[in-house]
Amino acid sequence: MIERRPVPNRFRRFHLPILLMLVPMITLFGGVWISMHHYGWSWITILLVALCMVMGVLGLRFQNRLATHLKCPQCLRLLVHPGWDGLPEGTPIDFVCPDCGIEWITGISVPSSPS
Repeated sequence: MIERRPVPNRFRRFHLPILLMLVPMITLFGGVWISMHHYGWSWITILLVALCMVMGVLGLRFQNRLATHLKCPQCLRLLVHPGWDGLPEGTPIDFVCPDCGIEWITGISVPSSPS
């Protein structure tokens, strides 16, 4: 029988990296606002907008990796979830370690699809 346990340090594992990624994004947005206000569409503004777009794409990839990969806290095996394509909204995204026989409860569920 598979034992169910919550992932230890859930906040540090899932939420803190996203919050830390917001700091450079907010700084970049502030830089775009100041640059637009003072210089209009200068090369500095275009560079900052491009950096915002790159950070946005990297942030989405990073968030997807956080939601689909987990290192088993017990044996440190990398567990990969196939993703949530085709799963109904609200389905929990949990990981099962075959070596330990533990299902790790992440507290993350399938988001609603944009309409």
